[in-house]
Amino acid sequence: MRTIGRNAAYLIIAYGWRLVGGLIATRLVSGYMGAEAYGSYVLALSYVALFRPITTFGFSKILIRETAMAEDRDRLVQLSSAGIVLHGIATVIAVSLALVIALLGIVDHRPAFLAVALGNLALLAADNVLNVLLQGKQVMRYQGLASILATTVNIVLAVILVTLRAPLALVASILVFSVLPGFWLKIRPARRLNLLPARLDLDWGVVKRVLVEGIPVGIVILLGTALVRIDITILSRMVPRADVGIYGAAYKVLDLFIFLPTILSTVSFPALSNAWKSNDSSTISTDFRTSHNTLFVYSLFIALPICIGASIAANTVIKLVYEPEFYDAAPVLRILAIALLLQFFTPLFMNLIVSAGHQKSLIAVRAVGLATNIICNLLLIPRMGIMGSAVATVITNLVLIVGDLWLIRRHLGFMAIPFKESAPLVVAGGIMAVTGFGLGQVMNTMAAGFFGGVVYLLFVMVTKRSWIRDFRLLLAPSRSA
Repeated sequence: MRTIGRNAAYLIIAYGWRLVGGLIATRLVSGYMGAEAYGSYVLALSYVALFRPITTFGFSKILIRETAMAEDRDRLVQLSSAGIVLHGIATVIAVSLALVIALLGIVDHRPAFLAVALGNLALLAADNVLNVLLQGKQVMRYQGLASILATTVNIVLAVILVTLRAPLALVASILVFSVLPGFWLKIRPARRLNLLPARLDLDWGVVKRVLVEGIPVGIVILLGTALVRIDITILSRMVPRADVGIYGAAYKVLDLFIFLPTILSTVSFPALSNAWKSNDSSTISTDFRTSHNTLFVYSLFIALPICIGASIAANTVIKLVYEPEFYDAAPVLRILAIALLLQFFTPLFMNLIVSAGHQKSLIAVRAVGLATNIICNLLLIPRMGIMGSAVATVITNLVLIVGDLWLIRRHLGFMAIPFKESAPLVVAGGIMAVTGFGLGQVMNTMAAGFFGGVVYLLFVMVTKRSWIRDFRLLLAPSRSA
């Protein structure tokens, strides 16, 4: 858990700086380019981003799992060689498809901006190979440092080029140049850990296994991507565009927190995979179940105050961020906060299933989730408007949770929710909700949410005193690489 905690801290800090630095760089570049040119630039980036999932298509997840389980150098070299080849082939396909479709005139683009976007796609794909291999060995501090370095270089280059009044194409290429220092930073530790071979050692059996097992994960990711954003598409066909904007405003607030379950999923998957290898044919190992239960409880500890706090402070948050025409987004935000709470655990359950090698079974659950989302939106939007779409999102995430729990029970033979360990946190969350919503009737709702959060933390500290010791161990110096 110490390694997981430290890796999560590195990535959270890096994300925070990337968020702040990205806003600074965006402000500089957009102001220099002007609305029309910047619109063309964003269009090129958005268009090419559609092809990014092709550069991995699920086999990154399998590579992380197999790298976490690998114990000898030869196996690591074979896996890294397979990763380099598969990512390389997939990247060539993605870039070629994007270029051909653009050349056919289907998408309006500026050639210089399109070239920058394609170059950025290729470099990010190469960078992802290093991230995958380092994640497999739970060495993620370099990924965090590389992200911080890339963001810093991005800001510095933006300031210099804007000050020098550089050509727009050169300013746009900041994205490419900023990735290079971070890429270089990760090469040395990857070599030290035998993750980057001097020459490729291809075992086509390993390549085939990674590809075949990765395809179901890729399908699951595509289905998941579709069901997350299909509500906006359906809304745009059934309600006025202004209502879509109000719904999107609520979604945008919660998007700021979506990175947390993603980071928890990233740092926990190698640990689960490593724990899984100690299983025998008759039983699930204690380490595997303990690792999952600990991750679940810590995820719940983080998720509850965020989601309950967002619900309590919804009115104040919307008024602080948006103009009066968006104030109706507050009740939508309260409902979507429930969906966010559920979304904290779908990646964790997916990791559990994939680490055990049952990723194919996830396809059916995600397909049912997508169908549920579409049907619920079509039924609820005519009756409830944008509130109906928010309720449909909650129902969809609940279906995914139930489906994943059933798969875990079926394939792994245990209940993935540790009720006994979670009960004090649920009680603390209930007390926070009662306190926060009660105070919200007589004071600013954001302040009410803050005081509710303080009550939550005090209750947890009293009922789970062992956590104080756990956090001290988490912050203690680590001797691991």
